[in-house]
Amino acid sequence: MPHTEPAADPSRRTLLVGGTGIVLGSVIPLITQALFLVQLPGTSWLYVFEDTPLPGTLSAVILIAALVVLAVGIGGEPGIAGPSVAGRAALIVFGVASIATSGYSTMAAMTPEAGPVLAMLVAVVNLSLTALWVASLIVAAVFVARAGVVHGVARWGLLVLAAMTVLDLLASRIPSDVAIGVWIWGFVALRAVQLLIGVLYVVQALTAAPAREAPVATGYAR
Repeated sequence: MPHTEPAADPSRRTLLVGGTGIVLGSVIPLITQALFLVQLPGTSWLYVFEDTPLPGTLSAVILIAALVVLAVGIGGEPGIAGPSVAGRAALIVFGVASIATSGYSTMAAMTPEAGPVLAMLVAVVNLSLTALWVASLIVAAVFVARAGVVHGVARWGLLVLAAMTVLDLLASRIPSDVAIGVWIWGFVALRAVQLLIGVLYVVQALTAAPAREAPVATGYAR
């Protein structure tokens, strides 16, 4: 049986570094949000500045850095959104907005000194950030799928995450116990899918061969 060489991947290092960053940046929020739903509200990533400032902030920084790497590429490699400026920008904005909507902008409104004006202002900001988060995720997912830099199931990972995000937000608007339960557990599901996307990127990087450089021509053409 002939030996089959793995296909060369021009974004191998980008997927390895970016995918690893997504995994590392998703673990802390996934664990802490799961603990929040089960028994320990004080450990939730939603209250990262109150109880877990270092792990939560570190995971946020790693996640944003990973999405920047995936957007622009490293070492001259193409990013996962291809040459599209809009796709690259959407990936970066998604990273920043996803952190901002995870509780960082709500801390001021949760203090006893916060008045109704500040609480309303924070609510408007959060609504705007949520809209930006969802819109940037959808745009990034479409450009990543179109670019074809990511292969197989991983190519559609961000589209699945976008669809789940929209459904989770819709569930949050339905006044029923079942819908509220779906919305709350959706936080954990979204982080789990995000973690899986990072794993799939790493798997593609590890199973692909490094891209070969074109041979340098020597001498004169006849």
